[in-house]
Amino acid sequence: MSLLMDIQCHVLPIEQGNLLIPSSLVVDEIVVDVTSETHEFSWRNRTIKLVSYSEVRKAASEAKQPYRAVVLRSLSTVKELPFYALAIEGFSHSVTANQNNLVLSDQKTCEITTCAAKIGSLVCMIPDLPMIEQRVLSCYYQSTLVSA
Repeated sequence: MSLLMDIQCHVLPIEQGNLLIPSSLVVDEIVVDVTSETHEFSWRNRTIKLVSYSEVRKAASEAKQPYRAVVLRSLSTVKELPFYALAIEGFSHSVTANQNNLVLSDQKTCEITTCAAKIGSLVCMIPDLPMIEQRVLSCYYQSTLVSA
């Protein structure tokens, strides 16, 4: 893949490694204490679903409280999901991806990952955000836990 321009990205540290997402989707980074079984919290007068990547990918993991989370703008046009949050481990940081420092791999680490990537020396997963959002919406409509 050839990148003709720089793309601003965020590296999100999670239990299984790092996620690489476009910075244009990151709205906020916060600490939340989620006590409800629905994994929801209030943010800017909205109810936001908190998604744990390990739960969505059906991996066994104990959730840690309180959560550090990154609020993301949804790619979906569905009005019930303008934003959602991903639980992260530690602090996110921004990187610039371009043809000189980004190497993509066809290897999928799980079904909700589009591919693996290496940016500089950092190995990351590129999440399948539409699939994650579809699972969040499915849980929203079923009023169940966001653990697909």
